[in-house]
Amino acid sequence: MWNKSTVLLTKLAVLSLVSLLISISGCSRKEEAEPEAQRPRAELAPLPDSLLILAGKQLFHSPALGTANKSCASCHIEGEDLKGAADSYPKFSDLAAKEVTLIEMNNICIEGALKGKPLDPESDAARALAAYIRSLK
Repeated sequence: MWNKSTVLLTKLAVLSLVSLLISISGCSRKEEAEPEAQRPRAELAPLPDSLLILAGKQLFHSPALGTANKSCASCHIEGEDLKGAADSYPKFSDLAAKEVTLIEMNNICIEGALKGKPLDPESDAARALAAYIRSLK
């Protein structure tokens, strides 16, 4: 059984992980001017699926992905309208006027509705957000 201190420590750990993921994603965008061969890449051990989903849930509810003081959950309340939606990707997007992956669709929403910078598709943050949306059934 979870007591209050265990729940609090778990929430703090997840928030720290989300902050780290956002920081890492931001750093990778700043490095884009450097040629691929010269760019140092911080390698982290892959996150277990459960932690990836938890981190994605935190990102989904965080206004830190943009500058509009909104989160993904501002439009997609508790992700109800996204249940099972991830199963249809890749698919054609009217917004992009092409076929997109789930991560690309997430970035379209981040840039548009949240007024933020897109996540590096290879980043843990992008993978975490996609993992959370895939978990909505």
